[in-house]
Amino acid sequence: KLALELGAKEKADVVMATDPDADRLGIAVPDGKGGFALVTGNQLGSLLADYILLSMKELGRLPAKPATIRSVVTTRLQTLIADKYGAACFECLTGFKWIADLMRRFESDGKGYEFVYGTEESYGYLVENEVRDKDGISAAAMTAEMTLYWRSKGKTLLDRLDDLYREFGYHEEKGLNKYFEGPSGMDVMRRIMEGYRASPPAAFGGIAVAKVRDLLEGYERELPAGAKAPSGLPSSDVLQWTLADGTVV
Repeated sequence: KLALELGAKEKADVVMATDPDADRLGIAVPDGKGGFALVTGNQLGSLLADYILLSMKELGRLPAKPATIRSVVTTRLQTLIADKYGAACFECLTGFKWIADLMRRFESDGKGYEFVYGTEESYGYLVENEVRDKDGISAAAMTAEMTLYWRSKGKTLLDRLDDLYREFGYHEEKGLNKYFEGPSGMDVMRRIMEGYRASPPAAFGGIAVAKVRDLLEGYERELPAGAKAPSGLPSSDVLQWTLADGTVV
């Protein structure tokens, strides 16, 4: 609240804040109506992916096989952005230890991929190789640079975000959290997951499920009659459904 008040007073282009250990970064930008709009972790992650790849290309520093990394619960918009610049976008489980694991593999598997950026939707960003974890300090420095770059083009960060939506389609994310108390809480959650596996939903909100991915059983499958294919990810109690309109649940 204090930062936003100061930002309004100073007519700031961006207001930035980290959590106490400075590994996560949140920002707010002018909304064009005299106030500030909060930018989500997915939105800032997408803006940084776009800016890093764009600036590396402009400077002639884009590797032959650039690689970005996002967690399985992070917006697919980042995959579309990576594709535009000829970069690969790898998926991993939630947590920066998995991003660091992929970085390590790039350095030793002989396939030639070079890490340029990693992110997850919970306001974690990795823009350099030195710190193998989410780092709010380097992300803040890169965000300041990115803000200045787009200001030099006559744009705010919201303007650039709108550019990305016009190019790749509008993306919106929403999290629903359920808390189950007490010693029985884990059993309740386990039974919910078992129920989904025993009776898979055919649709959400009237929109048909087109693809299911089960990371506990290690497969993904196109519906209604596709064969199971390996997920390529470590085992984790995660279920994802891709709907006919592209929504991911």
